[in-house]
Amino acid sequence: IDILEPYRTTDGKITGVVNVGISLAAIEAIRSKYIIVSAIAVVFWLAFISAFAVSHLRTQAAKRRADQALSASERRLSQAIAATSDAVWEWDLPSGRTYYNPRWYEMLGYADQEFAMTIENWRKLCHPDDLQPTIDLVQEIIISRGNLGYEAEFRMRHKNGEWRWILGRGNVVGLVNNKPQKVCGTNTDITERKVNEEKLRESEDRYRRIVENIPDVLYRTDRDGNLILISPSGVRLLGYDSAAEMLGRPNASFWAIPEERAEMLAILQKDGSIRDYEVLLKRRDGSEIQVSTSSG
Repeated sequence: IDILEPYRTTDGKITGVVNVGISLAAIEAIRSKYIIVSAIAVVFWLAFISAFAVSHLRTQAAKRRADQALSASERRLSQAIAATSDAVWEWDLPSGRTYYNPRWYEMLGYADQEFAMTIENWRKLCHPDDLQPTIDLVQEIIISRGNLGYEAEFRMRHKNGEWRWILGRGNVVGLVNNKPQKVCGTNTDITERKVNEEKLRESEDRYRRIVENIPDVLYRTDRDGNLILISPSGVRLLGYDSAAEMLGRPNASFWAIPEERAEMLAILQKDGSIRDYEVLLKRRDGSEIQVSTSSG
């Protein structure tokens, strides 16, 4: 293509012509190269966008699966904690902040987060006799950097003024540069168990006092017929120095006439009990003594 453009002077007269020649082949070649380059660029761009989109979708799908797994795990943990009726607590050592879940407040008769459960408030609620021993156990696991867990029984004051027995368990769960950062644990209300234990202890004390002071002989044997309990009156009756000398021995060894024992056992097996059955027993020195026995 030739483009002719007249060249004019200032007064408008044509004094010459400018001829510009343009090669269509060259333009076509440039256009073809541009189209090819553009097409390649578009292909690469589409491939990049597609790869990015696929990667993003995969990342989002993985994130959703992780969130769902975390949510399910937290739900199972929450259900497990609720099922055990345990309270959960956490103590951040660097900041001193603590967290106690709603079950802890419920154990002590308070509404959830009714007051800040700080270390200082914990000290105020803890029974004075149990405070220092419990603190010492917690300090031990901190010093051991979690190599030792702790378990302690202590009393906490209920909102109504009563003392509730708590079983506390805990351990260090976080270390930074080998320094403990966090202590976590659980608390369980064991008041009912402690009350029953105290009742049992009192019952055993009463039983022991009865055994020790009863004028008649009280004894008990195991299934094999070995003596497992004998009152002090029985020890004196048969001339021994202590019950330890008699315990563990076959009950038959204290009978002077084996046939009498066999007859008494037959009656027991038939009737389930026997009263005022007279038998002859052997004392430690070999002498014999007539007694009346009742068994069941």
